[in-house]
Amino acid sequence: MRYDVGMITTHVSPALGFGGVAVSAARLVAAWARVSSRHIGLCSSNASGKGSISAEDVRLGANVSERLYHAYWFKRWGFGLGAIPLLVNLCKQSRVVYLNGIATWPTTLSAIICCFYKRPFIVAPRGGLMPEHVEHIRLNKPTKWIFYRLLTFPWIKRARALHCTGKMEANGARAWLGENMPIVIAPNGIELPPVPSIAPSLIEDKLVLAYVGRISHEKGINTFLRGWLQAKRPGDRFLVAGSGSGVAEEAYFKDFQKIVSQSNGAIEYRGYLNSSEVNKLIENSHFLVLPSGLDGDVRENFGNAAAEALALGRPVIVCKGLEWDDIEASEAGLVFDRRMDAAVDVIRRAAKTKKGAWIHMAEKARSYAEQRLDIRVAAEQVWDAVTGCVDHE
Repeated sequence: MRYDVGMITTHVSPALGFGGVAVSAARLVAAWARVSSRHIGLCSSNASGKGSISAEDVRLGANVSERLYHAYWFKRWGFGLGAIPLLVNLCKQSRVVYLNGIATWPTTLSAIICCFYKRPFIVAPRGGLMPEHVEHIRLNKPTKWIFYRLLTFPWIKRARALHCTGKMEANGARAWLGENMPIVIAPNGIELPPVPSIAPSLIEDKLVLAYVGRISHEKGINTFLRGWLQAKRPGDRFLVAGSGSGVAEEAYFKDFQKIVSQSNGAIEYRGYLNSSEVNKLIENSHFLVLPSGLDGDVRENFGNAAAEALALGRPVIVCKGLEWDDIEASEAGLVFDRRMDAAVDVIRRAAKTKKGAWIHMAEKARSYAEQRLDIRVAAEQVWDAVTGCVDHE
C-alpha cells in the first residue's frame, strides 16, 4: 500500500465557508504527519466560498499527498465527477480510509468504493447523526431523508468504527446505527498557543463577549443576541466574527443584521476573519459564547470556537446539552439552559464577575485545554483507532 491512511473530506482548510469540518480535517492530518515515517493521502473538493483552492494552498506536510478535484453545481456537498478516479485510487492505495463527514458526494461514494475493494474505513459523522439534525432532515427535507435512508445509513453501518467528538454525538449515532456500533471518542484537538495576556479591561467597567462561527440557525446566535440587548449595561460590547451560510440561511442572516442595527454600535460585526484575527478577537474579550441549540431544533456536535477560546485562556459561556456541560464545574466558564430567560440570566452573571474571579476562570480555561484538547494527544488517539482496524484484521 502507498498510504498508511487515506483521508477523504468534502472540504479542507483553508477553504472558506464550511466551518469546523474543513478545519478539523486539516488539523488532524497535519498532526498525524508530524511522524515522518507515516504516509498519508488526502482527497477533497476544491470548493471554497465563492471561489476555489488548490492543493498548493493546503500543504499539510512533506509526507502528505494532497489531491483536490473540481467541485461544481452543489459545492456544499462537494459534487464533481472528477472525484471518482481520485477516490478510487486513494481507497485502493490506502491500508485504511478515514471519512471526514457523511451524506456528501465524496464521503458516500468513498464508503461504497471501500466496500467494493474490501478496504476498512472509519467514519467521523461531524454532527451528521445528531438526533435533532436527523429529525430536522426527516421532517423538513424529504429528498435528503431518502438519501440518508438509502445511502447514508446502510453504508455507514459497514464502517469498522465511528470517530465521535464526545458522548453526546456518540449516543446520537448509536440511536440511528445501533448499540453495537464501535465508537472511538476523541475531541477536535487544537494547537495550544502561548499563554495569552489578561483581558484589556475589568469586567466591572464593561463586559466584552465574543462569538465566532457561521451566522446560522444551528448556532443559536440571534436569540442570544436578543437576550444580550436586554441584559447589557452601558459600555458593554459584543464582538461577532463569521459569515452567513448561503441561500438556506439568508433569512436568518438578515434577521442577524437587523439585530446588529438595533444595537447602536454595541454589537461589532467583523465578518469573516482568518485564524490570527480570530485569536485577536477572542483575546480582546472576556468570554466566548457558544449558544448552539438556543434557536430550537438543531445544534452542533462540538464547537471548535469554544476549544480555541479555552486554549487562549478565555472562559466560555455555553448552552447546556453540548459537549461542554462540565465547563462550569471545571470553573472554566458558565453553562445556561436552552431558554431566552436563562441566556439573559447568564449574561448578567458574567457581568457580575469580579476581576480576581475572572482571572481564576481564565487560568482554569487554559488548564482545561491543556489537559483535554491538545491536538497531539487527540490525533494519536484517532490514529491508533484508525490503524487498529488493519492491525486486528
